[in-house]
Amino acid sequence: LLFLTLFCVAILKVHAQKIPIEIVNNSVFPDDKVYVAIIGKKVSDDAPIYYDLIANNANDAALRALTTNTNTLHKSNGDRGYANVFTPLNKIKNKTIYVDKTHACRMFFGFNSPLYLHVNDNNGGYAGADMQNPSDPNIDLRWELIEFSYDRYGVMFINTSRVDAFQYPMGLELYGNASAGANNPYTKRGEVNTYEEIINRWKTQNEGNIFSNCLKNNITQDHLGGIIMQPSKVAEVKNTGYFDSYINRIWSEFRTKDIHVNMGNQLGVWRGRVNGNNFVLKSESGPRQGQTAIVGKPTSIDVIEGAGEFAKFNGNSADLPVQAMFCGAMNRGVIRTNIADGELQDWGDTGSFFNTDVYNPYVKFFHQKDISYNGYTYAFAYDDTFDQSATCATSHPERAVVTIGGFKGQSG
Repeated sequence: LLFLTLFCVAILKVHAQKIPIEIVNNSVFPDDKVYVAIIGKKVSDDAPIYYDLIANNANDAALRALTTNTNTLHKSNGDRGYANVFTPLNKIKNKTIYVDKTHACRMFFGFNSPLYLHVNDNNGGYAGADMQNPSDPNIDLRWELIEFSYDRYGVMFINTSRVDAFQYPMGLELYGNASAGANNPYTKRGEVNTYEEIINRWKTQNEGNIFSNCLKNNITQDHLGGIIMQPSKVAEVKNTGYFDSYINRIWSEFRTKDIHVNMGNQLGVWRGRVNGNNFVLKSESGPRQGQTAIVGKPTSIDVIEGAGEFAKFNGNSADLPVQAMFCGAMNRGVIRTNIADGELQDWGDTGSFFNTDVYNPYVKFFHQKDISYNGYTYAFAYDDTFDQSATCATSHPERAVVTIGGFKGQSG
């Protein structure tokens, strides 16, 4: 009986384990000017929540219901009100947050101000910062985020993101319990240079091309300088038809010859050609052998956003993952057209990334190893194809460390 009791207590402890996320402030902003919030959903019932970071501790994550009742924060008199869920870093005990089984979480960092996020309903809907809306209440604020999920199986996924913009360097480390069998005992992601170095490098590398328009100087709450917006958020870039010639070349070349592609361990080898406006492909080997996928002819905006024809179910279970591969390959410029009929291409060969005449310079920039640790980052929607993203994951998480300001000059 004693053994059974101890066993049950041990199981309950494992089940109830909270994972600490330590926040290291390596930035120019003092702790009392860094505002932190976490919004997400409970794993148990998918209920929308935020973390009460004043009450949060190792025994109680202090999850609170995210409802319209939280809209008590105001930027100006008479506005509609915003979620009062931010806590200054200096008010968070030991600068450590204990996370419970929650998913689809966003850890927001506002610099010199909290963000103004309006909760629309009691079902988890909220209006985030809209960098394309000049009247958005966050348009003049600098902010960053970390995304994470800690699932019902005790697996943690956590990442930095450049899918919207680069506003300030961020670093991330995830530690797993190796003795318990963690598949990734240590993973590190994030920027390795200072804010000033990254901004100056961007200016130098993109001077005179349309991607220079990604640098926007709309932050007035501090005097640091601009932010680099993802091209999907910049009309002067995404509406120019930048990828049109590349798209037309690919769809023209493979109308009369086969494209033959190694899509890695998850998808295997595929072969097909263009029929009408669609690539029709069939898997030759791998986990989806014999399956069919359809990829419609995209626009330049589809390529940049990972949307439209690259997010379209055409009746086949393989449609979306194969479309993601095409989108990733086009942003990286690895689809070769001047090759023999049926010649095998390997879209996961990192040595061939960004070596053609057309690719996404924003994606290339943030994948440089002297910008991002070991070249890993989340610079567009499908950067997880061939495991190039900033995601850290482990099956037995012990702790994570978020470093505001990044790793400053450390190289991979």
